Amino acid sequence: MFAAVALGALAMSAGFAADRVLRAAPTGSISIQLSPRPGPDEGRDAPAPHPATAPTTHESVPPLKPVQGKTEAPRQIITARSSAPPATATSAATATSAEEAVIELTNQARAKARCAPLRFDPRLRTAARRHSTDMGLHDYFSHTSQDGDTFADRIEAAGYPHPGAENIARGYQTAAEVMEGWMDSPGHRANILNCGLRTIGVGVYHGPGGPWWTQDFGWP
Repeated sequence: MFAAVALGALAMSAGFAADRVLRAAPTGSISIQLSPRPGPDEGRDAPAPHPATAPTTHESVPPLKPVQGKTEAPRQIITARSSAPPATATSAATATSAEEAVIELTNQARAKARCAPLRFDPRLRTAARRHSTDMGLHDYFSHTSQDGDTFADRIEAAGYPHPGAENIARGYQTAAEVMEGWMDSPGHRANILNCGLRTIGVGVYHGPGGPWWTQDFGWP
């Protein structure tokens, strides 16, 4: 059986925007975004950092905004062989375990690059879960929500003041697979190994056509 695999990347930093065609494992789709780092005075009133380890409970995903239509299709479509089984609904505990595994693998990769570990922040997890759930429920794949919100809008709406970057993916069945896909892509790898980023939250939504993964990062 053959499956359509969409790959796209958009990076934004200090007013610069660029599209990059990426190659990844044929098991899913990946995309990235990056926002400018806040100035030296912007972080003075930032909330205190949260513990590095995510809680073991998985609270309900906060309500989503009303959806007003479809977004554009991903920029690049590549046909590739996939042996991955279809995604199915999973328990909240399984989703939380997968999210925590992504954080652990991310920090393992950062340690090899001599970057400080990222601190888990529940607000970033809230933003990530909201977006993964929205993409899964409405069957789209984009950093722009169907109501027009950017990843920075979503992170700020969840209460985190300094959005940093976002990686998204679709179709990777496990934390190890999605991390391999991101690390094999220069743009996604750059977000993961950006030593200036300090916090992280991950959200996964399992359903037909997925799973959908969102990895949100924050500046200090």
